[in-house]
Amino acid sequence: MVLIVRTKNQLADTEAFFKKAGLKTQTFAISTTEPLPITIPDEATGILFTSANAVESAPMTDLPVYCVGITTAKTALKKGFKVVLAGHGGSDELAELILERCMPCTLFHPAAENADLSWHKKLAEAGFEILTSPAYKTSFVDTWPKGLKANETAVFFSSKGLRHFCDLAQKQPVDLKPFTAVCLSAKVAKNAVDFGTVKTAEQPTLESILNEL
Repeated sequence: MVLIVRTKNQLADTEAFFKKAGLKTQTFAISTTEPLPITIPDEATGILFTSANAVESAPMTDLPVYCVGITTAKTALKKGFKVVLAGHGGSDELAELILERCMPCTLFHPAAENADLSWHKKLAEAGFEILTSPAYKTSFVDTWPKGLKANETAVFFSSKGLRHFCDLAQKQPVDLKPFTAVCLSAKVAKNAVDFGTVKTAEQPTLESILNEL
């Protein structure tokens, strides 16, 4: 059994992917997201997307779009955005790609409330101007998933989601050492210290996660 731990609005598609691969799954909506109104600044010459949730919140535009990963890029393309760049290794890697391929300009980054924006510094130091706006807010649940058994594998897609899962386990209390955590990226995996086994996808995609299951 694979426990999929993800925000509610992304669970159905994720579960469908793993079921199609023949896996038995259980889902746990660890959070819900609420979109916030976004206005793209007139001076922006491009859009940064580091979350599929931000894509869903953003108004349509003909501006070029730079995405943190393939999954986010697919969501943006499906919605009709013009994706010109998609990274593979997280926000820091996206910044490096932009520095390699783009001249300094003004970019707009709609992101989650309280998102880590420290990676903007790399771009700012190179002459880029990054404008930001909260795109959605996240609310976490306070209940433990029903019927969860020891020795199961849990899949995590965000650092905040994994940390909250560990907090819920401590409150039960539940020992996570018998569990295996499969993480979307190394950044997410850093938060899995309570788990006995931790695996990290080579690329931040569902296909790479599947290879670890």
